[in-house]
Amino acid sequence: MGYTTYFTVSREDDKPFTPEEREALLAFDVFEDETSESEQTISMYGPAKWYDCFEDMKAFSLEFPGVVFKMHGEGEETGDLWDAYFKDGKGQDCPADILYPIYDETKLT
Repeated sequence: MGYTTYFTVSREDDKPFTPEEREALLAFDVFEDETSESEQTISMYGPAKWYDCFEDMKAFSLEFPGVVFKMHGEGEETGDLWDAYFKDGKGQDCPADILYPIYDETKLT
């Protein structure tokens, strides 16, 4: 068993991955090479158990200095949505804030 998450990785500058970046990401063995070389996001075919994703992506970002990579995750539990950003061996975790608007009777239709 274990907790699974759907992952996607992209470059924050919206440029396509270089061949070296694609090869290094696919080496993590959690991504399927389902994307064409012109696509800007590498996605997974299905959910995966990648418990070291944060540390792995920090190490990955060291290989490509100056580039900001964005990883998006959707976990198996409701509301487990997050983005993480990586640059030069450092990372920032950004869990989603789910907010519901306050009831406003004037907005009833």
